[in-house]
Amino acid sequence: MWTPTPGNQPTQYVKMPAAQRLFLQRWIEMTSPEVDFRWRLRPVSDGLLRRELAAVETTGADKRRLNGSTLYAALLDDEWRHTPQVMLGRLAAEQVQADPLGSAEQMAHGLILAGYSPQTLLGAQRVLLNGQRLQDQLDELHRWHAERTAARTFRLAVPVTRGGTMIKSYGWSQPYFDNLGPVFQQLVTAAETAGHAARTPRYLVAEVTANDPTAAAMTFLEHYDRYRLQLRPPHRPVNIGRDIVVVHDEYPAPQGRTVRFPMPPRYAYDQPEAVDGRMTQRVLAAAETDPRIHTLLLQYLMALRELERGSVRDAFQALLPLLDVGFECDEGPWAQRTAFARTIEIAAILLAAQTPRALFRHLQQYLRRPCPVNAKGARGPWATGDDAADLALLTGPRWHELAAAYAWNGLFLQRRAELLALVTDPRPAVPRIRRTARWDMARAVRARHAFAHRGEPMTDAYGLSVALEAAYLCLVARCAAVERGIGFAELVTRLDAATADDPAPLNWPLLVAEGEWALARCAG
Repeated sequence: MWTPTPGNQPTQYVKMPAAQRLFLQRWIEMTSPEVDFRWRLRPVSDGLLRRELAAVETTGADKRRLNGSTLYAALLDDEWRHTPQVMLGRLAAEQVQADPLGSAEQMAHGLILAGYSPQTLLGAQRVLLNGQRLQDQLDELHRWHAERTAARTFRLAVPVTRGGTMIKSYGWSQPYFDNLGPVFQQLVTAAETAGHAARTPRYLVAEVTANDPTAAAMTFLEHYDRYRLQLRPPHRPVNIGRDIVVVHDEYPAPQGRTVRFPMPPRYAYDQPEAVDGRMTQRVLAAAETDPRIHTLLLQYLMALRELERGSVRDAFQALLPLLDVGFECDEGPWAQRTAFARTIEIAAILLAAQTPRALFRHLQQYLRRPCPVNAKGARGPWATGDDAADLALLTGPRWHELAAAYAWNGLFLQRRAELLALVTDPRPAVPRIRRTARWDMARAVRARHAFAHRGEPMTDAYGLSVALEAAYLCLVARCAAVERGIGFAELVTRLDAATADDPAPLNWPLLVAEGEWALARCAG
């Protein structure tokens, strides 16, 4: 998703051929932190999948198990079967013109499988805006990948704001500024001169293996989380600053290249749903009938608080009771499943059922922003602040005004057409989201076991974003079931049928218009 702003070359953007512009829009939609995870790239690399597959054990009767579970192994095998085996091939401009969306997804998926970070791929938009011929841009992206396809060692320097105890096995050091390399010193001094980051007496220097500088910084933050978790009182951890990280890349040889940038955020995803006073009253009223709801509310609020503080690990820790308690079902076929299998499947059902509503919310982001490429009278913003009114803009008699204002925006028109199709037939999008959500929730539940039983930290921000939405939807679905006078198990069973490959009827228009609180009425 991208609505040009005055700083984003809007004139050049509009002059692009329609197919090239649609390619660029989809590229940004897949990598932007402002977009719902359903339309973003899943940061799952070929290396991660192969490491997980290598951990699968084959026991008697040829049963495959991952972490002792045949379900985990089956879901991982399913994910691997649906993963492209050829990561990246050369794209021709004719392919982009014939299928802009598919071409953007093919190239971006190849790069993410190779191990590049979404933040780095988002920055690649500058290549697509450099004014060259489309084929030259595609070749430059392909050449950039080909020259950096192998993971390599990066050397990082991060400011130390408070000293502490080091763990020798990490191989880190804390040199004084004067003992940093000359290039590191120059970049730190330049950042201080520009007012971006103050110089500190010491710097934490580490080496990590990654595919690009941003991925290297994110890998370092994962290691740093593990280091803080392993350190025990009375030892204090080294505190680091987040205003700057200096990264040396050994490529291109022989000198390599050194860059500086602000430390990337640990949670680069859309913020989870907030809970206001009116919703709290509604939840507490439902909790009188279903006591689990009170626990869900408290733990969800704790997760939001920890995430606001910037801690992915502590936010995930707050979700642990939600994954244990929230998806309990003691009725019908759900009672026969193991706790973690039930959590994975019910979460996937709820995430899939929310897909049309999430697409509507995605479209609202376009309506909320003025667009300088239009004439002054048609720049917007078009959003009204009311869901019903915004939906009427997209589907009612005023749509022709909006269509004229966004005639240049092929992706907006495409997503609006998808929304209209989804409310009549949820296939194939809803079943596909459900299948992908199974893989993501299985990875989150495995991380929950690793955290609870082996003390390993939760460092997967993408997994946290999926788990947070699943927890929120579980909270709302339980409340909606109480208000409708049906059991949670019955509601989930109805949604299960509505999100299957051959879906049963569901009132999708009502769900889009009124949101997740209408789940029980939609399924009724």
